[in-house]
Amino acid sequence: MRSIISLALFLALLAAAPAGADSYSANGRQNVDEVSYPWSALGRVNNEYGGFCTGTLIGLRTVLTAAHCLRNKRRGGWLRPASLHFVAGYQRGDFLAHARVSSYVIGGDAESRNGTSATPSSDWAILTLERDLGALVGTLEVSPAPAGSELMQAGYRFDRPHVLSADESCKVVGPVANGSLVAHGCAATHGDSGSPLLWRRGDDYRVGAMHVAILGGKNPFGLAIPARALGRALNLLKREQYANWPLP
Repeated sequence: MRSIISLALFLALLAAAPAGADSYSANGRQNVDEVSYPWSALGRVNNEYGGFCTGTLIGLRTVLTAAHCLRNKRRGGWLRPASLHFVAGYQRGDFLAHARVSSYVIGGDAESRNGTSATPSSDWAILTLERDLGALVGTLEVSPAPAGSELMQAGYRFDRPHVLSADESCKVVGPVANGSLVAHGCAATHGDSGSPLLWRRGDDYRVGAMHVAILGGKNPFGLAIPARALGRALNLLKREQYANWPLP
């Protein structure tokens, strides 16, 4: 399927309007019960410098989030794993489970690993936690959403950082950059980086994509890495043999 916008135009727009553009509409967001599945498998990825993003447990000790959340904005380069924490089911200071990060793997090439900008399609990171949280709060499989699926996007947005909220009715607009990204209409904003776009079949919830950025303008929309494009990340860590390790 052809990209809906050219890669050159996409990169130009991204430079002008990175993730977290304040102009993005928050209509449709509402609080969710963070202690109930599937929301319990989501949490905040906190760093010791005060920043945060959203992450999802996709294995017993494995969290999916956006790579740019791990950059050290003060000193450049990447944050130390020990400075990162994942807090599952977080709500106004309370939480279901917590663990430090013991290591992580990021997308991109050697240039992006040195702390410079990476392309959005490689803006993924897999965190390995020091202990098993998935057995306590649940995990979510990464799997492509069927065409036309209604999606649910949830995260800890910048203006409501202590409450998990969700847009429970949004859709993918179309492919971007030859399918390595998708444009979506979910009400995402700053803090939502790394948040999942979930799809549902009965009582089964799965991660169909991960939000990484917003393109601004009169009609802003979000960008996400689809499950199929996350195959590289999953294959890199397949050897770890975590329970529920998803394959696209």
